[in-house]
Amino acid sequence: MNKPEIDYRTMKLIVALIALCLSGVTALFSKEPLPSISYAYCIGETARDIFVGFLFAIAAIMTAHNGANKREKYASKVAGVSATGIALLPTACSAGQSSLWHYAFAAVMFLTLAWFCWSFFQRTKIKAHQTQAARRRIIYGICGIGIVATMFFMAANAIFDLWPNTTATFLLEAIGLALFGVSWLVASHFLPFFEHPSERMKLG
Repeated sequence: MNKPEIDYRTMKLIVALIALCLSGVTALFSKEPLPSISYAYCIGETARDIFVGFLFAIAAIMTAHNGANKREKYASKVAGVSATGIALLPTACSAGQSSLWHYAFAAVMFLTLAWFCWSFFQRTKIKAHQTQAARRRIIYGICGIGIVATMFFMAANAIFDLWPNTTATFLLEAIGLALFGVSWLVASHFLPFFEHPSERMKLG
């Protein structure tokens, strides 16, 4: 059987792996602890290049992804534009600089990713293989709520300075990205525990 030119499940798997690796790899190549992942802009060199490169990869794949319906299609485009905005508009590295647009694109990106968890959650309700679908539903629910929670705590920290002079923002961003990665890893149909054999994705 001929395979489609673009395999949407492989696209989801790649996005998932990038999301799971982004914070850790960026921090690994940073010359100093990162108060936020976006601070890689200020560190420069390899850390910045990895961060920006990963964002452009996510942006390209999300823009190409059309989802299962029109809402997912448009949400994918929004996520792609947002990831591009995060990559092109750096966070402030010194006094007098503004992070407004960077934060705005980041907020839209995370909200869109949380919405995808809800969309995936809804789709599992009509799946034929209910045991595996129920397992996916639990993961999507946890990931969606978790992403919104990390956004809440990041906003609270930015407004009220709850954890000054710490890497709290980095950790919250890393958790949010990890939840995004897990949800898309499950959605890629690659993991056997969450997929019926007839639906499981196979590489090659």
